[in-house]
Amino acid sequence: MKRISIIIPAYNEEKNIVRVIADVLEKLEGISSRYDIELVVVDDGSKDATPRLVMDLAKKDPRIKYIQFTRNFGKETALTAGIMSASGDAVVMIDADGQHPPELIADFITTWEAGSKVVVGVRNSHRGESPVKRIGSYFFYKLMSATSETEMVPYSTDFRLLDRDVVESFKLLEER
Repeated sequence: MKRISIIIPAYNEEKNIVRVIADVLEKLEGISSRYDIELVVVDDGSKDATPRLVMDLAKKDPRIKYIQFTRNFGKETALTAGIMSASGDAVVMIDADGQHPPELIADFITTWEAGSKVVVGVRNSHRGESPVKRIGSYFFYKLMSATSETEMVPYSTDFRLLDRDVVESFKLLEER
């Protein structure tokens, strides 16, 4: 049976983490007969009750794997630690603050099963964002696309799925 790893980086998410983990597991119930599910929660040096809450959940549910940093290193480092320790045939990254809809994970998996090595969530709404942020994002993507050989998809997020081949290639990178 194939395994799906879900990476959840968390920093001071005591108000969200229990709900987000429950939502992810609930949304994956429909596919749990076809896939083993592994949740890798990486605590990025939280100062609140996040570590205790996740450790309590991990004691009760063997699907939850917990990594705790000694201090805050940043979201990208937490995601990298999750990728490095994930054992899934596919690895999905989702935020702990609830901004990414876990019900889309099944769609990501369907796209992956159809042959995609990377599936990226793209925002189609900017509800709640200030005009300054929307304009800044617009110009950021324009500038990055103009100065890079790789085209950037506007409004793409770090809510994404990576195939095991991509994960193994990522693990070969020595840059920090």
